[in-house]
Amino acid sequence: MPVEKMPEGKFVELVDASDKVVGAAPRKLIHKKPLPHRAVHVWVFNALGELFLQKRPNTMELCPSMWDSSVGEHVEIGETYRQAAQRGLKEELHIRGTKPKRLSKKLVKHKNAHEMITLFATTFGEKIKINKKELAGGKFFSKAEIIELVKKKKTTPFFNVFFKKCFK
Repeated sequence: MPVEKMPEGKFVELVDASDKVVGAAPRKLIHKKPLPHRAVHVWVFNALGELFLQKRPNTMELCPSMWDSSVGEHVEIGETYRQAAQRGLKEELHIRGTKPKRLSKKLVKHKNAHEMITLFATTFGEKIKINKKELAGGKFFSKAEIIELVKKKKTTPFFNVFFKKCFK
């Protein structure tokens, strides 16, 4: 599949199970097929060790109104995982100047989404200002509070994969 930009809008790179680029597809189609593609999640912690979770809008195609990682972004063509993470921090939470640390990487499959997700983490000591055009809300949670959210199935399957792996 060619990587050139077509009228359908933004394209993302398609990858295989080893994260090798095998093509490209319009972003709006990747969850309809599903087509494996790259994504990033970023966890933002405060000084108390609490994790900021975003509330997904009820209009989202996948997992509407659920709690998710602080930031979630598709990796755009020509962009590295780290660049996508920093773009997401800026676009979704208005956070600049942090250096997220890579924690994990995994191909996550759920219903009509197959995403090669790289998880990053960072700390931020100021009040977070969410982008209300992209998120329904957000707040910091303790580990115990997140465990309850996971038990009650109020968090996305993508978040759960990494939470269970990183917080055994």
